Amino acid sequence: MQEHTARRARETSRKNPGYGETIFPVTSTAEEADRLDSQTEVLDQFTTQTLTEIGISEGLRCLEVGAGTGTIALWMSRLGADVTALDRDLRFLDYIGTDNNVTWLAGDITHDEQDPAFKPGFDIIHARMVVAWTHNRPDVITRLTAWLNTGGRLVIGDPVLPPNMADPIYKKTMDRCFNLVEKVSGADFSCGWSLPAEMNRAGLRDIGCRVEFPPIYGGNAWAQSHIKSLRLVVETAAVDAVAAPERIQEHEVNSFNDYLSNPSTADLGLGIYYAWGTA
Repeated sequence: MQEHTARRARETSRKNPGYGETIFPVTSTAEEADRLDSQTEVLDQFTTQTLTEIGISEGLRCLEVGAGTGTIALWMSRLGADVTALDRDLRFLDYIGTDNNVTWLAGDITHDEQDPAFKPGFDIIHARMVVAWTHNRPDVITRLTAWLNTGGRLVIGDPVLPPNMADPIYKKTMDRCFNLVEKVSGADFSCGWSLPAEMNRAGLRDIGCRVEFPPIYGGNAWAQSHIKSLRLVVETAAVDAVAAPERIQEHEVNSFNDYLSNPSTADLGLGIYYAWGTA
């Protein structure tokens, strides 16, 4: 069963190159898990706060989209929710383990076709750092909305860049990094701001939103997440002809890393824009 699920995940990923292939290719499960752990250490507090305020509770059917290393799916399960975790790539199952009450399925939210074990009709659907990476975002939001029960809540968190940063050289490298990612993968780091409008068009009501910009203090987990992500972006650009004109040079990477590792640094990094609505 697990072998079939992993094979299906690989086939799904090949049909939809982007995150995990053209950008952030996973050559080492442990290395990628380490990068994602730096993110979850910072972002999970905002996610759990948002989901708690929305009303997650025991007995609800919940779908975690883009489950990654599984921290939110496992948190939902510990609250007594009936959790399905969906991801294009389940390579982290070895890292997470399967001795839990979560149903782990391989699937791609850009398509209607899902694993036969996948059953729509959820009370809460949560997707963090996922929708921005898809190439047909309005269709994806409409599809997720259709998977909700009446009265169910769709909760989406997407990355957004801060309006400004304290250090101009750091800002320039950040802008170039994310421009390069968008060019190579088709991601959109501005689409988070339009989530309420997209949810409204999908027929959701009672829409709410919040934005968080976790501070970067020299060497903290959010700084480490940015350092690890930039390194992988630079490695991708080194072998991608499309990215060649926008490659970030080694001296720029070194300046970026030194700034984020400096104990005296206090700045902003990538933010997360959360929006939610009711079916």
